[in-house]
Amino acid sequence: MTKQEIIKRFESFGFKLGLDQGLVFGFIKRNTTSMCSMIGENITISLSFNLKQDKDRAVKLMTQLFPTATYIEQNELLHACYFSIRRIN
Repeated sequence: MTKQEIIKRFESFGFKLGLDQGLVFGFIKRNTTSMCSMIGENITISLSFNLKQDKDRAVKLMTQLFPTATYIEQNELLHACYFSIRRIN
């Protein structure tokens, strides 16, 4: 999945690109923020709602955005939920 494909997918759900630093970029839609990192082997996407994590809402949204995304279980309390998307080469 390319950066442009990810951007188009988020924009199709009403998100606006708010940060673009090359391989790291972010989106915002009302109280929902997302950051995407294309650094490393997989694509990592975080989702937060009012700067808090909400696993149920995040999983529901990611299932719509990227059905192949995998939830990354965290051992500590963070302000976002994290997902991984495998790169297809």
